[in-house]
Amino acid sequence: MTKDYLSRLSPKELKTLAIAIPTILLLFSWLLLIKPVLESNQQLQQQLKRKQADLAWMQKARYQISPPLKQSQPSTEINLRQQINDVFSRKNISSSRLNSSGTEQLSMTVDSAEFNHLIDAITTLENKSILLTQGHITPLQSTGIVTAKLTFSYGTEK
Repeated sequence: MTKDYLSRLSPKELKTLAIAIPTILLLFSWLLLIKPVLESNQQLQQQLKRKQADLAWMQKARYQISPPLKQSQPSTEINLRQQINDVFSRKNISSSRLNSSGTEQLSMTVDSAEFNHLIDAITTLENKSILLTQGHITPLQSTGIVTAKLTFSYGTEK
């Protein structure tokens, strides 16, 4: 049927069809395949530029943020003991045998605590200018659980 139809067409009409059919196929492939991919690529590039600009702004802004203010050093042993107890209780660490050796030092024993919680508590205390001056940490049989003998004192960050 198609052969009969094509054989009845004049050479001029055949040339027109030979040009029109590939042009129409090319146009449809452009509209259905290529254009959406290009638009998506352009949107992704714009999104990348925005995110890079945001990242550059955040990196610049982090240097403008001032460090946290250090608390002034309390002068009594009670304040040192209270601050250490507060931090340890917030980290769910129970301490026993708090011994004072002078007004600015405190020794303590931790019978059982998660190692990560203990390190977090020590870091928090250092941010408050309470330094670990002596420490002995011993692992228990349970994974991640330790005992510790620690001595803290007021000081400045290292």
